[in-house]
Formats: sequence, C-alpha cells, structure tokens
Amino acid sequence: MPFKILDNYYDYKYYQEHPYIQIVTNKETRLFKIYSVYVEVNKEDNILILQTCSTHKDYKNYKDKFLLVIAKEVK
Repeated sequence: MPFKILDNYYDYKYYQEHPYIQIVTNKETRLFKIYSVYVEVNKEDNILILQTCSTHKDYKNYKDKFLLVIAKEVK
C-alpha cells in the first residue's frame, strides 16, 4: 500500500469519506475505524497510551466501553 495516501487524512473531509482501514491477510480480513489523526509526533517522542473500561453515561448503549487516552511526553 502506498503510505503516502495517508497524508490525505490532514483533510477532515477526506477522513469523513474514508473513515476505515481494511487489512487483508491470507487468513482474514479485518476492518478498523480511524478515531484519531495526530501529526506532531517524531521518532524521538515517547508516546503513552492508556486504555481502560469506560463508565461514561454517553456510552451506556455500547457493549464494549473503552476509553483511550493518548499522550506525548513533554520535555
């Protein structure tokens, strides 16, 4: 896949028209919904991803309720 196409996600309208990534292997096809596009990260940055169950009232109708907090270390 030409990864240069990912630059299109700088444009929110493009994201709205292409919110999914499909990964196809010999064994299966998996579909992922893009939930974040963040561009101010470089190879020297330390990234922290926290995941927990969510009890937020706005997500009461979802079966799986997860909260992701993604942070970049500030030096």
